[in-house]
Amino acid sequence: EHIVQKIGCTTVFATHFHELTAMEETHREVKNCHVTAKRATDGTNGLSFMYEVRAGPCLESFGIQVAEMANVPSIVVSDAKRKAAELENFDYKRRKSTDTFMNKFKALPLNSFSTIEEKKNAVMNLLRQQ
Repeated sequence: EHIVQKIGCTTVFATHFHELTAMEETHREVKNCHVTAKRATDGTNGLSFMYEVRAGPCLESFGIQVAEMANVPSIVVSDAKRKAAELENFDYKRRKSTDTFMNKFKALPLNSFSTIEEKKNAVMNLLRQQ
């Protein structure tokens, strides 16, 4: 956020931090792109990086597969697979929906309502739209 808001320079990140990829929805200057890869279809653990840039965040990580191809010790790979399974609960689309809701909530003119009941109704109407 500091780079976008204060410095304003062109910057390229390689990241799997979903918090950074979600910034595209709140900062028009931020654009997510990813480089494509294809898994082998012959039953092997092969992976081919296509070096083709596409729009949007990369929703799949190939780190574990690369680690296996590089003969990283199996205990390390097993631990990585376990941790990845824990982290797979993150859903980019759900996050996008949450961010959209928060933007709508922040846009509510709560100070213009004269009663708590009016504020409550406005928030409840927003929740019903979800």
